[in-house]
Amino acid sequence: MKEYKYLVVNGCSFMVGTGCDNVLQNRASKLLSDRLKCEEINLSKNGGSNDRIFRTTYDWIQNNPHKVNQSLFIKNDKFFIEGA
Repeated sequence: MKEYKYLVVNGCSFMVGTGCDNVLQNRASKLLSDRLKCEEINLSKNGGSNDRIFRTTYDWIQNNPHKVNQSLFIKNDKFFIEGA
């Protein structure tokens, strides 16, 4: 498996970690970055729209071109589970 130096995550409250007892330690992006042994970069924001996700990810890439090839990018999609 390829090794990454950075885990770049963007999304809404799900990726922020809202609802976790300790947001900074127990959110999905932190757990995954620890597992992959890479630096977590979480651009997510509660209520973040798809437009915001695209814009802030694009801006991050433009401002960090030297990190792009060493990065794994993850974006959450808003979804609905019937009956949940």
